[in-house]
Amino acid sequence: MVTSLERTKGFSELPVLRAQRDELKLKLESLEKIKSTISGEDYLNLSSTYLKQLEELNSKIDDLQSGISELKNEIELDSKVLESENSIMEKELRELQFLSQQGALSKQDYDFKRNTCQQKINKNKSLIVKNQSGYMELDFYANYVGIDSYLMHSYNTQVSSLKTKLSDSGNSLKGLLLKSPSLLKSKVLISFTSILIILFILIKIFGSDRKKSQFTDPRDGKVYKTIHIGKQVWMSENLAYKVSSGCWAYDNNENNAKKFGYLYVWETAKTVCPGGWHLPSDGEWAKLTDFLGGGKIAGSKLKESSILNWHSSNNKATNVSGFKALPGGSRNENSTFENLGKYGNWWSSTENSTTDAWERGMMYDYSGVARNGYPKQFGFSVRCLRDH
Repeated sequence: MVTSLERTKGFSELPVLRAQRDELKLKLESLEKIKSTISGEDYLNLSSTYLKQLEELNSKIDDLQSGISELKNEIELDSKVLESENSIMEKELRELQFLSQQGALSKQDYDFKRNTCQQKINKNKSLIVKNQSGYMELDFYANYVGIDSYLMHSYNTQVSSLKTKLSDSGNSLKGLLLKSPSLLKSKVLISFTSILIILFILIKIFGSDRKKSQFTDPRDGKVYKTIHIGKQVWMSENLAYKVSSGCWAYDNNENNAKKFGYLYVWETAKTVCPGGWHLPSDGEWAKLTDFLGGGKIAGSKLKESSILNWHSSNNKATNVSGFKALPGGSRNENSTFENLGKYGNWWSSTENSTTDAWERGMMYDYSGVARNGYPKQFGFSVRCLRDH
């Protein structure tokens, strides 16, 4: 796995490119000042060369700035997901301890599951620290301007003696202008970079305060966690709002609804989300899976990685998106409940025919996301999507 620190290395040249750009601007200003002392041909050649180099540098800088913004967003999302996973696994450790004390788990099962959870927590903590370091390194590259004033002073000193050098030594003005203070620039960069990166990282690690996103359903006061994925905002929990018809807890056991949410028929699902939220369309589900790499692999990024709620094999689940898909099972048109802990099915608002509607399904033994049309009388889970 490539860490955020390793991914940030490609942006380390940004401060140098900015310094080179400022240097070129100074050269263009200097060229204008001594325009009358050189031939028209030399002036045109030099100005053309500098402008072309400036255009290329601006393009590179814009690309790197854009890349930094994207990577910072990715790192921030990764960290939020890791923190959320740790919170869940710490809760699971408490649940495992309770089950063990009640004799519901053998010592062997308890030890195995406890060690598995603790290893994941420790690994996530290590990744969070690395992400924070990488985030601040990107901040440094994006905002570092410390060398600019130093170069300005240094280059102005050179410009002030330019005409004297030309007349005294007979050197070509063109040659002098094309030279760059590379050694000076590298020394300044090394010293400032070493100190500022360390300071930025320490401030970020010990001074950050990330806020969790959540939504309170005004109808019953239930609080749902939410997550930004791409340009969409999803609830990261199955809807658990009980209505009078077209709604069931799995096996009619309300304890299942507390963890996995309720199962709704399609007509009920279309209107059950709270105000400001809606049942996602087939196209909106497609945007989600496309953003996560396509239907064949998106499931592993959407499924909760817990071994308590999913079947133990839970194929390649990482929950890197923070969506936390849970296997709430389903209720078929014959009123039979099935597949709790193995499959999760979520309605879309889009009809497939007069009797069927599109859904998305995830399975413990598959890393993708299935898209199928099912009878509208089936009971499936609901994930609400925030209105634009």
